Amino acid sequence: MFTSYFISVIISLGVVLLLAWIFLRLIAPRVGFTEKTGHNMRIIETMPIAPRRNLHIVEVGKKFILLGSSEGGINFLTELDPSTIEIREERKIKKLKFLDILRGK
Repeated sequence: MFTSYFISVIISLGVVLLLAWIFLRLIAPRVGFTEKTGHNMRIIETMPIAPRRNLHIVEVGKKFILLGSSEGGINFLTELDPSTIEIREERKIKKLKFLDILRGK
């Protein structure tokens, strides 16, 4: 009796891990759960100013623009002088593999 419960728990755990792997590999990149990088654009800074309302400094080519975003959409606010923008060193995001997390790395 204990053996049948143990086997069913192991099979259930395997199914859950398989579904998590499928989600992370196939579905998450299409839905936007992964980091996006571009060659000509990057978000320099984001500041929340109210619930679901943010200001974004975006670098587009050699220009810096200030955008406002809310549930109503994204609005261009102004172009910023590049000499007034302080860009700090980029933070490197370490990509973890699911197997590395299980191994404790």
